[in-house]
Order: sequence, then C-alpha cells, then structure tokens
Amino acid sequence: MSQLSPEQVLAVISSSQSLRKQELSRIELSQQSIAGGDFTEAYMRSAKLAGSHCEGTNFTEATLIWADLTGANLTGANLERSLLTCALFKQANLRGVHANNANFTGADLERMDGSEGCFDGADFQDSKGCYSCFKGSSLQQSKGVGADFSWADMVEAKLQASRWDKSNWVAVQLEAANLEKAKFSGCDLSEANLSRANCLNGKFAGVRLHSADLSGAQLDWADLSTANLRQAKLIGASLFNTNLERASLMDADLSGANLRDASLEEANLTGTCWEGASVVGTVFTDSQGLTPQQKVWLRENGALNVPK
Repeated sequence: MSQLSPEQVLAVISSSQSLRKQELSRIELSQQSIAGGDFTEAYMRSAKLAGSHCEGTNFTEATLIWADLTGANLTGANLERSLLTCALFKQANLRGVHANNANFTGADLERMDGSEGCFDGADFQDSKGCYSCFKGSSLQQSKGVGADFSWADMVEAKLQASRWDKSNWVAVQLEAANLEKAKFSGCDLSEANLSRANCLNGKFAGVRLHSADLSGAQLDWADLSTANLRQAKLIGASLFNTNLERASLMDADLSGANLRDASLEEANLTGTCWEGASVVGTVFTDSQGLTPQQKVWLRENGALNVPK
C-alpha cells in the first residue's frame, strides 16, 4: 500500500479517523493543523512538523526519529512511549504533554516549554535542553546521562529517583524542586538555584556546586562527598547526617545550617561561615582551613574530632 499524501492525512484527521500504524516517513505537515489526530504507533521517521498544530494529538508509541517539530504546538499531546531520538523540539510548546517513558535521546529541546508536563520514566540521554522550561513538571524516575539542561527552568519540578550522571545543569532553576533519591554524580550544577529543594538521600558525589544557592534546602542523608561547594549558599540548609567528606566548602555560607551528625572529614573549610549553625555530633577529622577561633567555637558547640 502506498504512503498517504499530506492531503490524505489531513482528510483522515478531519473525518475523525485513525492513522494508527500508518507508514508516514518524511511526511510534510509543516504549519498544518493535525490537532486531535490519532497517530498511535505510526512510523513518522524524519516527518516535517515544524510550526504545526498538534494540540491533543495522540502520538502514543509513534516513531518520530529525526522528526522536525521546531516551534510546533503539542499542548496536551500524548507522547507516551514514543521514540523521539534526535527529534527537533526547539521552541516547541509541550505544556501539559503526556510523555511517560518517551525516548528523547539526542533530541534538541532548546527553549522548549514542557511546563506542567509528565515525563516520568523518560530518557533524555545526550539531549540538549538549554533554556528549556519544565516548571512544575514530573520527571520521576527519568534519566539523562550526558544531557545538557543549562539555564533551564525546573522550579517545583518532581525529579524523585531520577538519574542525571555526568550531565550539565549550570545555572538551572530548581527552586522548591523535589530531588529525593535523585542521582547527579559527576554533574555540573554551578550557580544553580536549589533553594528550598528537597534533596533527601540525593547522590551528589563529585558534583560541581560552585556558587550554587542551597539556602533552606533539605540535604539530610545526601552524599556530597568530594563535591565542589566553593562560595555556595547553604544558609538554613538541613544537612543532618550528610556525607561531605573531602568536599570543598571554601568561602561557603553555612549560617543557620543544621549539620548534626554530618561528616566533614578531610573537607576544605577555608573561609566558611558557621554563624548560628548546629554542629552537634558533626565530624571534622582531618578537615582543613578552620581558624583557631572557629575550632574553639566548634568544640564548644558539640563538634567532634576538630583538628588542633
């Protein structure tokens, strides 16, 4: 059976019929309206959908490898389990999209708006999401090894149990986001805003958090060993039983932070501020950079193994 033409596709949609499992490779539908269409399991490799209207369109399990959706409107569309490898979503509107378990490997998501969407279990490996927006979205158990989300807006996003090893999150807005049990080992979160974020049991070993804002963040039981927290703001942060061994906290502000039972063994603490911090049971074995006055204060307030 020959492939449908763009005109035939539009006619099928206008008659409310399904295009399920149709072969639509390289179909040209740029600037067209396919809103509400059913493309379930359709094969749309390299489809041209730039600037198209896809509001509420069903792409469940569709193959959209190398598809061009630049500037397309996919508000409320269904992309569940769809294959979107190397697809172009630059400046596309995916507000409220349903993209559970979708595969965005290598996709271009620059300046895409995916706010209030559901991306649970999605794969963003090696994708490019600079300046993208996932504000209020759910990305639970998603993964994105090697992804680039620098300058993205993820305020109040849900990222529980997600995995982003060796990815780029420079200057990302993660204010009040939920990162419980998330894994960011080896990532660059320099200048990121994690104020009031929930990072309980988070894995941040070796993470760059230079000049990051972690004010009021919950970091209890988190692993921040060997992390770079130079000039970071940890004002009022909760770091109960947190692993900060061999971390660099040079010029970091820990004012009012709760570090009870945390480990700062071999940490670099040069220039740190401890005003009002809770250090009962905090371990300072072989830590470096503390002033004589700070050492006295730490011992007087319950710190353990403070260097002489």
